Amino acid sequence: MFGSAQPARLAGTTISGPKESELNWDRIEKNWRRFKVNAKQRWDKLSEQQLDAIAGRRTVLAGRIQETYAMTREDTERQLADWQARQQEPE
Repeated sequence: MFGSAQPARLAGTTISGPKESELNWDRIEKNWRRFKVNAKQRWDKLSEQQLDAIAGRRTVLAGRIQETYAMTREDTERQLADWQARQQEPE
């Protein structure tokens, strides 16, 4: 079960990799100083210090969101995927 390579399923929806139009998370991590402003707007309970420590690492951001907002992992992943899909390449 846990070791399978199949995509996760949430409420009948398959979660796979990002869509072609979505930014690759590596780009978000590389440009975290810019993207953390957007993350702060989305998750305003996260402090500047927390966002600095996250340093663009998706798993750390997910953990902080889940902990701070007392959310399930599935809800956290859904919010992160939605946020990621809305991000645009830095100019």
